[in-house]
Amino acid sequence: MVVPEGVARFQLLSTLVSPAGKVTLNPEILIPEPNDPTAILLLSNAISQLSSTLRKGKANTAWISGSTSSLKTFCTEQQTALGNFPGPVPVVYCGNLRDASAAGTQEGGMNLDCEAIADAGASGVLLPLSLGDNQVTSIDDITNGKSDFGDLAETVASAYKNGLEVIPEITLEASNSWTEDKVMAVLDAVKSNVKDPVAIVLSAELVAEEETEGEDQPKPVSIGLPPIPSDLEDGIPILGSVRVPAGNNRIGDAVGELKTNGYKGAFLRADCIPGFRLNPDLELVGGFWSAVIGSLKSTRSKLFKFNSRNNMETSVGQKWGSLQQSVMDSGALGSPEDNPYLNADGGDYQAF
Repeated sequence: MVVPEGVARFQLLSTLVSPAGKVTLNPEILIPEPNDPTAILLLSNAISQLSSTLRKGKANTAWISGSTSSLKTFCTEQQTALGNFPGPVPVVYCGNLRDASAAGTQEGGMNLDCEAIADAGASGVLLPLSLGDNQVTSIDDITNGKSDFGDLAETVASAYKNGLEVIPEITLEASNSWTEDKVMAVLDAVKSNVKDPVAIVLSAELVAEEETEGEDQPKPVSIGLPPIPSDLEDGIPILGSVRVPAGNNRIGDAVGELKTNGYKGAFLRADCIPGFRLNPDLELVGGFWSAVIGSLKSTRSKLFKFNSRNNMETSVGQKWGSLQQSVMDSGALGSPEDNPYLNADGGDYQAF
């Protein structure tokens, strides 16, 4: 199920950049790899359902981290939507770098089997240009010919040979002062190492803010990424990573910051999902991203607040229930006995 040559680039360019000038929304999905045969069978069904949920939730693209077998299951389900609306969502493969055994911390990086990835149906691959948790402080950090997947030139050549588009990722040191000239130099260095990338992802480690007890108002969120030079905004699409935890409109604020700073899209990382490392339930993951993307794309509301199942944020439902109860207790609605049309003996039920 290899994507035909030239089609992958068209698919990604047409979905990573919005013709209306809006920030595109591209969620990252971490798919677990169970060993039990029964769990593997159940996982296949869960991946197919997740794929359908993301498509119907209007994700622009899907970025998958997991085995190539899981990748193929996801891409196969997407192809069932050919000729329908919404159609298949282009898929970018992120390898297995996000789990505890990230091989990027080892010398030589990890092997990226571009032939298997292309055969699975992916349109592109994410290629981090740093080893492990290293952050870029200057262009010298990305001109050593290495990446998290080993030799950079060989990996890029293999990707293009198999019809895959390459999306390099740079993790910038958030504490560094990134002037427009520095950003331009870094992007030029990326383009000199990776020929004709379809897009570039800029990431930065999120600096945690202190929480004030009893504070209800949303706090300003800064994702640590510099503005994109204006003369690059209409060139290669630049996507910014969003790693803020859900709640208090933090995701919405981060996406708004990206748009203000000239980014074409938001790479919504798995870190946004409450407890994603402890409970990688794909049904919850699909529902979460569908709710996030639907809210962020809604023209009726620009606020997104997520009430996670582990009660990380104040429940809006509980507040509404408390308001209802206080109104009823106040007697403002009168007494049921005062309503001549209410026949409790006949089975009428009073509710608010």
